[in-house]
Amino acid sequence: MFDFLKSTRSIAVVLVLILLFVVVVGSFFKELPDSILALVGSVVTGVVIAYFGKRDEPSDRNT
Repeated sequence: MFDFLKSTRSIAVVLVLILLFVVVVGSFFKELPDSILALVGSVVTGVVIAYFGKRDEPSDRNT
């Protein structure tokens, strides 16, 4: 079921999406500074671009 969590990049994306969820929910209850929102936005964007920008290489390089 959780085969996608075998790579480090997948785990990083899941953690960043959890961070994004916490910030979005937290912003409903408390006004967050713009610097925190900008930092979270840039981290989320960077991790998502890094994840989708590089595809997994084949495990068998001999063929």
